[in-house]
Amino acid sequence: MERTWSRAVLRPLGPKHLSTAIDTGDGTASVALAMSVAPMLRLSAADAGRVLREVGAAVRPWREVAARWLTPTEVERMAPAFAELDAVPGLL
Repeated sequence: MERTWSRAVLRPLGPKHLSTAIDTGDGTASVALAMSVAPMLRLSAADAGRVLREVGAAVRPWREVAARWLTPTEVERMAPAFAELDAVPGLL
């Protein structure tokens, strides 16, 4: 059976909250929060920074990818989901 992508896959659940919390009590979409729990995931600060850069590189073209399937209005609705990564100097 061949799998196809759905437009729903590209839609964020919310610009400021995650469907799965980063830590046990906070569902805020925050790079700082993600970095703060790195030790719980047995990641050093250097490794956490490397992962953050890898994620940044992977999502850098999000607007172009989203624009293939979504209207400009829908793409702009997604922008808040990437705002935290946009705020990290040199990442996106």
